[in-house]
Amino acid sequence: MLPLTLAALAVALVPEPIAVAPWRNLNAAPELDWLSQGAAETMAADLRGTGMRVVERAAIAQALAELERKVTADDEVARAVLAGRLVGAKSLVLGSFQAAGGELRLVARFVDVETGVVAETAKATGPLDTVFALQDRIVGALAARAGRKAAPPARKRGAAAYQRFAASLAEPDDAKRRAMLEDALRVDPSFSYALAALDELEARLRMGRAQSAAAFAAREVELLAIVEDAKADASRRRAAATALLQGLEGARRFHALLTAAERVLAAQLPRDVLLDLDEQAAAARVIALARLLRVDEALQAGERHLAAFPTGARRAEVERVVRALVEERRSEGERRRDFDEELRELAADRAEAEREGRAAEQRLSFDFKPCIAAKWSRLPDEMTARCTSFLAAHRNDLGKDAREHVRSARAYVAWGHALRGRFAEARRLADELERDDPGSLDESGLRSVMAAWSTD
Repeated sequence: MLPLTLAALAVALVPEPIAVAPWRNLNAAPELDWLSQGAAETMAADLRGTGMRVVERAAIAQALAELERKVTADDEVARAVLAGRLVGAKSLVLGSFQAAGGELRLVARFVDVETGVVAETAKATGPLDTVFALQDRIVGALAARAGRKAAPPARKRGAAAYQRFAASLAEPDDAKRRAMLEDALRVDPSFSYALAALDELEARLRMGRAQSAAAFAAREVELLAIVEDAKADASRRRAAATALLQGLEGARRFHALLTAAERVLAAQLPRDVLLDLDEQAAAARVIALARLLRVDEALQAGERHLAAFPTGARRAEVERVVRALVEERRSEGERRRDFDEELRELAADRAEAEREGRAAEQRLSFDFKPCIAAKWSRLPDEMTARCTSFLAAHRNDLGKDAREHVRSARAYVAWGHALRGRFAEARRLADELERDDPGSLDESGLRSVMAAWSTD
């Protein structure tokens, strides 16, 4: 066990909210710089896990950066106290670390923001992985002071995943940050900090997309009015049409995109303004029909587009869509035959189990297999029917396997509706599933599928 003196931490409650400042690297060598933000973020996450109110890392970092520009004080504690006051914190955790002789030494100080007094100091020395042991001890002590119950001590976690996670904290590009977090999870799929950070990132991106879509919806009517206003400046009409089509496609509002594309094509803009706008609108119509799974109409529109615009800028994109639709249609019969064959094999297995007296104990598996077979075959009517039947028989079962199968079946019912173009119903069922069983959309894989659904 690491040597650590924390006896005085039981004297008084920790005032909330609490801020955790970036840890200071006391080494001249930069190879441990990643630990500065990593240790602060993981400790903050663990403190939140006890129910304590913790200032967001971005807020305390911004306050410290602002003070760096405006305040000349060299005293680390004084600067951190000022930052704590700026973000409304009552307590501060200040940490530092130093590597020497293969050992890592960590020091944590607890500061009262109101008085600026360092209330307690905790020290620990050990290999790099033991940074979590120190963190668990500090969090436990702080939780005890605040009258809260800390989570069980963290299991041993590898430094490789931790380093990748910590590096992602400084990455401003969301796509790159997601890749770094996914890389950490490839090293350790159970690394809880990376999992939580990835969930937070996805939630923020979803909120951003929703806000962007809402903001664009307010402009949609205005843009369409400009497109259809024969008295408006021609170049302004063209710019409005382009913005309208691109905005709706980016927001995945495919019903609205279809309507807008058809109205742009019918707007009778002057030929010198149309230029490639008619191709943009025609391509948008193909994309919208395909995304709405109106396959016959999408194929007809796609063939007309390829014939009308043989050298168009979006020809390759439309051609890919048409080929995918043709392949999906072509493979449907084969997928149906495979599904029917699987049902016959399942019926034979069930009959054999009944003869041998094993049918009752295998009922859960037998009832679920048609549902999963329909999912793999991508047969929407069968997915809805077979998985709904399974849910009727097992939705209230309490066993672990039953709960996992019920989660999957509910996801597949929602997906089945989406594959028939019933996106509103599919989304309603997906939202219900996530509300009843948080994390189900990710566990079942449905969230990645939903990225292609129309949002209107």
